[in-house]
Amino acid sequence: MPAVRFLGIVRPELANRREDDPAVIAAQQHLAAVQGRARDLLLAQPEVDEVQWVLDREWYRQRGIAP
Repeated sequence: MPAVRFLGIVRPELANRREDDPAVIAAQQHLAAVQGRARDLLLAQPEVDEVQWVLDREWYRQRGIAP
């Protein structure tokens, strides 16, 4: 799922905005920073060798969203 579509779902005020909208760009940058921080925290654990992001289809299904 494209980040722009996801952001429009979790932040309805961004729905239907263009990819080059400053608010969308800022939200994408924030999302990337949060994902990077989460990855860093996980990789800091001695038992973790890698992080793989996967789409949580159940989360979408429960909210009536088709990914």
